[in-house]
Amino acid sequence: MTTDHAAGGLTTLAWAQATELAAAGVSFADEATLAELDAAEDFDRFAFAVIEVDDGATVLGINRAAAELFGVVPDAAIGRDFFLQVVPGTNNRLFRGTFRRCVDLPQVDLLFAYTFTYRIAPTDARVHLHRRNGRNLILVRRS
Repeated sequence: MTTDHAAGGLTTLAWAQATELAAAGVSFADEATLAELDAAEDFDRFAFAVIEVDDGATVLGINRAAAELFGVVPDAAIGRDFFLQVVPGTNNRLFRGTFRRCVDLPQVDLLFAYTFTYRIAPTDARVHLHRRNGRNLILVRRS
């Protein structure tokens, strides 16, 4: 996980969880996988959910695993706000607040636990916010 003094302003709970998860080695996207993601234009080959968003959280790309997890049609999600229109249950201080702080940093790999509840049965997951070269990816794997 990338650490940066500026990242200290991240939502305290998310940062504490990220630190614990990194220490426990439970990340599902190792450096090789992250490098593949950075180069990928199509995310369907990845078994976990991948959503690419711009700095304003508009969905630029979404794979089948994410569409299935969140119950959305991939083409209908493109161009929509991830937090308000695609997965509204994430429009909160923990998820959206952490994302907003991440876009101010040049590089981020932040992992935290999250329970999705909107439109789906409560689903425990690990969320990995990945930012490199101005590209934002939201990675999700069920726990």
